[in-house]
Amino acid sequence: MGTPIVAYRLKKLRKMHRLKQRDAAKLLGVSPVQLMLWEQGKRMPIGKNLYKLGALYHALNEDIYFELRQEAVAEVAENMSKYGEGIGGIHIRSP
Repeated sequence: MGTPIVAYRLKKLRKMHRLKQRDAAKLLGVSPVQLMLWEQGKRMPIGKNLYKLGALYHALNEDIYFELRQEAVAEVAENMSKYGEGIGGIHIRSP
């Protein structure tokens, strides 16, 4: 399941580049239905599609997924404080 923030950003970026969903999907090499699901927040683009989106929209994945990264860092930091930072010598960096 996607998130409303990511869905909003993907749709906004596409419109900023004056692309129709059909045309953006063609350039990304995905079906228009797949792009629609991403833009509706019903699915999340993963793997190579993340990089294709960034390349098409001239955006860094970190910009598109900023809030998700913050949430992930906070969650891992919370778990580290619960279970101890000594596990494997791993240290988490803040965004």
